[in-house]
Parts: sequence; structure tokens; C-alpha cells
Amino acid sequence: FLNFCKTLALKGTSRSIYKQRVIMLTKIFDVDSGVTDIHLINARCNVNYIISKYMIDEPSAHETKVCSNCAMKKKFKNATVIMKIPNGFKTIEEGLNNYVNCINSDCSDCTMGVMETSRELNSHLFIETDAYSEFTSYALNEYPEELNVHKNRFVLVGGIGYKNGHYIAYVKRVCGWETHNDLVRKIKRNPSTIKIHPHVLMYVKL
Repeated sequence: FLNFCKTLALKGTSRSIYKQRVIMLTKIFDVDSGVTDIHLINARCNVNYIISKYMIDEPSAHETKVCSNCAMKKKFKNATVIMKIPNGFKTIEEGLNNYVNCINSDCSDCTMGVMETSRELNSHLFIETDAYSEFTSYALNEYPEELNVHKNRFVLVGGIGYKNGHYIAYVKRVCGWETHNDLVRKIKRNPSTIKIHPHVLMYVKL
């Protein structure tokens, strides 16, 4: 998937790229045959489903649960970061620091031990935000450009907005923000004051 994204970014669309996309989509979506024997792929879904399927081997975070009493130890790959944001998008950093702090709870297996949950962030983060922006739009400059989490620095590189049943990608460049919309042929430059309904924010580690 990452090689596909790299090729698309460097070389743009082509017949080969479209063929690769079809192959990738058929791995996670059902294919139906129409009355004219044309194969149809219904790829209508939440963007977080796409991330969870294609980025599971390169997750946003690794989660480990260990019991102090029994031998239970579980590891999880979190393709996206799902966390509580204390007080709006300006407090994403606080939310992330809480997300990676160790959490102690009762063990669900033996019910006698203490379950310690720890999370380690990867070099990139896909932060789910649709629960906080379902009915409200926010300007691109309202999201923190930099996050400091346990001595690691992450910078904002993009976001995915949702409008009228369609997803639009917003990419942060040195010279400003770009809009990548497959319903529009050309990439559009936008001011940071443009408002979107964000479903995902993307950060990378410096």
C-alpha cells in the first residue's frame, strides 16, 4: 500500500496505477456483477476502515497489556489513534500524552491481578477526529502544528475532511495547504483559514 502511495505521488495516475487500485480494493471490498457482467466494487465506507485495513502492519501505535498475576500478555496494533481530546483540538498534545501513559486496571482473565496497559507511538500518527467534528467545521490553522509527546516531536502533515458524502485530502506543504480532491482535476492551494469537517489528522515524527 505504501509503495502504491509513493508511486502515485511521484508519477501521478496511469493505467497501471488504476489496475493496482482495483486489485487492492478487491481485497477488502465485495465485488458484484451487474446485469451487463460489469464488475462493481462498492467502496463506500468510513476512511478509518481503509486505514485499519491497509496500515495495520504499519500502525500508529503498538499496545501491550500485561497482568501482574497470571501469564496473560496481549499485544495489539492500533492502525489509528482513538483517544479523548480534553478540551478541543488545541489539547491534542495533552490527549496524546494521556494516551501513552501506562494505565492500570483489573485483569479480565484472572480477576486477581493488575493489568498494565502501555502504548508506544510509531513514526506516523493517524488520529481519529470524526467524533469531535461531526457537526462542526474547523479551520486548518486550528490544529496544532507540532506535538511533543514523551520527548518525541510530531508535526502536522495533513488531514482528511468529509463533505456531502465525499472525502477530501488536505496536505500541508512548506508553502501552505493543498487540497487533493478526485472530483477536481487540479490540485488547489488553500489558505489555512479554510474550514473542514476533519475525520482524520496526520502527524509524522521528526
